[in-house]
Amino acid sequence: MPRSAFRGLPPCFVFDMGQGYNIMVQCVTDESARFAARSLGRSLMGDSVLVYGSGRIARAIAAALSRSGCAVTIAARRLDHASACARAVGAAGCFAGEPASVLNDDRARSVTAIVNAAGPYSDTAPPLIGAAVGRGVDYLDAANEVEAFMAAFAAQPAAVAARTRVLPGLGFGVAAAEAVVAAACSQLLEVESVEVMFASSGGPSTTGSRATALRVLSHGAWIIETWRLRRVPVGTSPRDLRAANGSAEPLMPILNGDLLALHRSQRAPSIAVYASGTTHVRRARLALPAVVNILRNSAMRRLLGALSSPRPAGDPSSRTVTAAVTSASGITVHMSHTVPDTSSLVADLIVSALKAIQTGDVAPGTWTPYEALGEQRLRALLGMD
Repeated sequence: MPRSAFRGLPPCFVFDMGQGYNIMVQCVTDESARFAARSLGRSLMGDSVLVYGSGRIARAIAAALSRSGCAVTIAARRLDHASACARAVGAAGCFAGEPASVLNDDRARSVTAIVNAAGPYSDTAPPLIGAAVGRGVDYLDAANEVEAFMAAFAAQPAAVAARTRVLPGLGFGVAAAEAVVAAACSQLLEVESVEVMFASSGGPSTTGSRATALRVLSHGAWIIETWRLRRVPVGTSPRDLRAANGSAEPLMPILNGDLLALHRSQRAPSIAVYASGTTHVRRARLALPAVVNILRNSAMRRLLGALSSPRPAGDPSSRTVTAAVTSASGITVHMSHTVPDTSSLVADLIVSALKAIQTGDVAPGTWTPYEALGEQRLRALLGMD
């Protein structure tokens, strides 16, 4: 990402990732932090929203938007998938299209927002964000891939000029991490470090999510250490993070969008995000050195993701986030929260964000759930109150 993309923006941190790429994390300002949702009980009657995707998450989002009064159109790469999703949720219409060109279709001419529910978001988010900003419509997704957040941030100057919003991360990973960490940080006067652990149980996995997991394994991870981004190869630096119930889980450090979102909202000097799972960590220690070059091929990752066995599709996906926040004096606060059904959570977050946009509570240039919805509303949606 060229540094020219960051000109004219508020003070920020720019992290050099090598090979001409940088990650820039802008700290939250008092002005952007004041946008909290005021009246989210109103309907979205009259809004026309395009949902891109046809899987479990897309159906949950489309159904929730329809119940809120939106005219929903479904688009996907395959027409048969888009048609099946549209029939299931009672959408107004459907069509097939690629991310970069889907908004050029005549059936998308009247949409005021596009919701991306098609993974891997590292592939779909950048072209859809570009298309949305070019058309002057709002963009929302449930991404946690760092590529989606980098694309969202690079698009913010154009989005501000067009008075549109680019809101990635309206899913469990980013939203739950921001809410739980904010709650833990509120118990300390000064925060020195933040560690976040994610764990899941049950629920279906998708080809996109499995391909994303393989991408994380192949590229290693990064942590923020004393305000600087440092690379930590996955599989060579696993560690244990003790959960609130006293159990310790082996973890792998990962570079996801919540790392950037947390740095933006909490301003902690050191932040690390980990994924849990004994089996995955043990396999990573042994297998990654041999297969890393294979996994770096995006086509191979998609193939392996498609061949992997998904979980049973009927079970809800329960996920837990645990935060360990430490002060400069060494005091650590642990906080954990579990969401029993992440599909419903994503749908609620998307609907609430669109309502907040309608009421003028989301300023162009806002790009995390914490900023868009405010801590109180975010906690309520997650069932933390």
